[in-house]
Amino acid sequence: MHPERLSRIPSSKIIFVCGDGDIAFAPLWFMDEIIERIKEHNKRCPHKIYYFQSKYPKYFERFLDQFPENVFLLTTLETNRDEGYKEISRAPPPSERFKQFLELDYPRKIVTIEPIMDFDLDIFVDWIKQIKPQAVYIGYNSRPKQVQLPEPSQEKFWKLVWELDKFTDVIIKNLR
Repeated sequence: MHPERLSRIPSSKIIFVCGDGDIAFAPLWFMDEIIERIKEHNKRCPHKIYYFQSKYPKYFERFLDQFPENVFLLTTLETNRDEGYKEISRAPPPSERFKQFLELDYPRKIVTIEPIMDFDLDIFVDWIKQIKPQAVYIGYNSRPKQVQLPEPSQEKFWKLVWELDKFTDVIIKNLR
C-alpha cells in the first residue's frame, strides 16, 4: 500500500491499480481513497482506463456502485481445474473465483488466463462465456525455469484462443 502514489496518476492510458499485488488485501479506507482519486482525476482526464484485479473477486462487491465508468474489474482464471491447485497457489481455487466473478453484477469485466494451466476446453470456454468479459488476456508462464506448471499443449492453447475469439476480444501474451 502506497498512499503517497495517489497524488500522481500515471500518464499511461491503462492503469493497473495495485498492479504488483492483490488489491483485496488493501484496507477498505484505502480502496475508498483510490476510487475518490480516480473520480477527481476523471474531471481532467476522463479517457484513462483503470484495471482493478483480484483473485478474490467478491472483495469488489461493496464498491460496485462507487466505481466510475472507466473502471474494469479483472480476475485470473488459469484453469477450470481445482485438483492440485493448492500445491501451486494459496489463492482461492479457480471454481470459487469463477463463481465470485460471475456473481458480480458489473458490466465491465476482463479475465486473465495467465499463466495458463491445463484445462478442460468445453468447461473453461463455458465459464468465460458465462462471465461475458469484454476481453481476455491469455499467455503462458513467463518464468518457466523458476515455476513449473501443468500447461496445455500449444494446439490446445490455440483451440481455446479460437473459441474465445468467437465472443470476446483476446489479447495474447507470453508465447513460447
